[in-house]
Amino acid sequence: SRGGTSFEVFSKSSKFGKDLYAELVAPKLRSTMLTETWQNGRGNLPSACKGDEDVAYSVMNSDGVSIGGTDWKDHQDHSKWGVTESGSVLCVGDINRQTGQFTRGGGTICLKDESIAKQLRSAVTTYQKCGSAEAVLV
Repeated sequence: SRGGTSFEVFSKSSKFGKDLYAELVAPKLRSTMLTETWQNGRGNLPSACKGDEDVAYSVMNSDGVSIGGTDWKDHQDHSKWGVTESGSVLCVGDINRQTGQFTRGGGTICLKDESIAKQLRSAVTTYQKCGSAEAVLV
């Protein structure tokens, strides 16, 4: 950017046939991620956990967020973003974590901003933790 911020763009075609975050973004960033995507429909993907088949870095689904005193569940929020579990990377895009998205083109753009990443992590109120059948309250 003009101000010196570096961006990293991840994109996929309809032929990619996989989850954008678990198969491309998290491995490239070498980081576990928390994601907030639309989860109101068929084919919702569970959290992708390190150690599962072909999963190098966990991608955990947010079940709820709270921003400025307003709460949303994942089936009420149509935003699409992810944040590294630690560190300063956040991503905003146009792909949900659903099987129907495997055959859609799209992507996400990521940047490093410690302040915004921290705010996004703190906005997550519950998420599908790896190794747990239940959502974890944060």
